[in-house]
Formats: sequence, C-alpha cells, structure tokens
Amino acid sequence: MLDFHGIDKRFGEQVVLRRLSLTIPAAQVTFLVGQSGAGKSVLARMAVGLEHPDAGRVVLGDEDLTRLDAAGWRRARRRCQLVLQQSALLDGLSALENVVLPLRRCLGLAHSAAVRRATELLELLHAAHAATQLPENMSAALRKQVAMARALALEPQVLLYDEPTSGLDPVTARRIDGVIRDLAERTHLTTLVVSHDLRSLAAVADRVAFLHEGAVHFVGTPAELFASRDAAVQAFVGAARPHTTLY
Repeated sequence: MLDFHGIDKRFGEQVVLRRLSLTIPAAQVTFLVGQSGAGKSVLARMAVGLEHPDAGRVVLGDEDLTRLDAAGWRRARRRCQLVLQQSALLDGLSALENVVLPLRRCLGLAHSAAVRRATELLELLHAAHAATQLPENMSAALRKQVAMARALALEPQVLLYDEPTSGLDPVTARRIDGVIRDLAERTHLTTLVVSHDLRSLAAVADRVAFLHEGAVHFVGTPAELFASRDAAVQAFVGAARPHTTLY
C-alpha cells in the first residue's frame, strides 16, 4: 500500500536517511521505531508531502508521490492522512466542528449530512460526548481522538500517527493504544505508527520496522524484535526496558 524506495534525506550536513527502503503492508498496523533523530517522523511526513526526499521514491498504491504537483498532493492527502503529535485541532471550533470542516470543504457535503457523518466518526472514536467542547477544554487523549476522527473524515486508505502517546501519562497512553488498535481492526486501514513507546508497540503492532543509522535495520513482529540478538536492536530495547513493562 505504501512503499519507500531508496530514500535519501539530509538537513544541511546531517544525513538522516540513507538509501532507505520499506514497504508498509495493507490492512496491518506497522510501528516505526528507533532512537531520537533516526528519521522516523521525517519518513512519515514524506507520505503526506510535509517533507520531500533528496533521492528515491515514495509510492502510494500505484502513484509515485515524489512526482506530484500541488493539485496531485491535494488528491493524495485524501488517501493518506497524518495525525500529528500535538493533534493540531482548530482552537476556535468545537470537536464536532473540527470534524465537519473537511467534510464540508473537501468532500462538499451539505451541512446536515456533514454533521451526521462527523457525529458517526466521533462515536467510532469514543468521543461523541465531547462534540460541543473546544480543544482547550479537552484532555490530551480526547484531543487525539477528535484528531483521529477528523483524519478519518476524508476516508483515507492509509492512516499515519506521529508519536500518538508522547507526553501522556501511562493510563492515558494505554487508552490511546486501545483506540488505535480498535480502529485498525474495525476499519482495516493500513496504519503506520511512529513511536518510541515499546508498551504501545507490544499492545498494538502487527509488524515493526527499526531504523538505525539512516536505514531499516530490522523488520519483523514485536515478539521477534524483543527476542532479537542483534546488537543494535538489543541496545534500543534494553535502554527502554528500565522505564516500561512490555507485557
């Protein structure tokens, strides 16, 4: 569904990605992990045009995203949506209005139809009770749930999450894990989660890709990651274990 082919990316003198290739399979939850600065978020942002590779191709289905013009990117972003780490809701709009907006502006739904669909999406994300709340009055978890509902409004084929549990307390983080897993199972969306949270990985992922020194160093199941004898994988997993219980 989503393929990265031979991706190079640098910022000034800093080389972030080197000839990286990775396939994100359809209808599975893939976690992208690695140390800070490994290029995880940069790679995800390439799928929605917020970053661009210096070399290589990003392919969504059968469409080469690296060749798109502005109009092409507008179409592609309907197929691939990114839920940002800070949720990025519009402060002056309620939860319902945040979800209605793309339905009206991008899909052209009439107001009544958009409200019905937005309400359905908030219910799917267990956030219908917050329909009239403004973002400033929502918990961090609730803001993420509303952002997920807004992302689903355009009926994407691929849903990306950038550090969805970052900054959350453990109880709230596990609640978001449950929402992500439940949504993936109910919609069969292709899902890519950028994360450093190994408890989330253990609870949610079907598959995990570990980035190291600018390339994909490991791909497998969570169990295979935790059992790996590879030195780089062991160092990454071992560094996290004092701070979390994986199972």
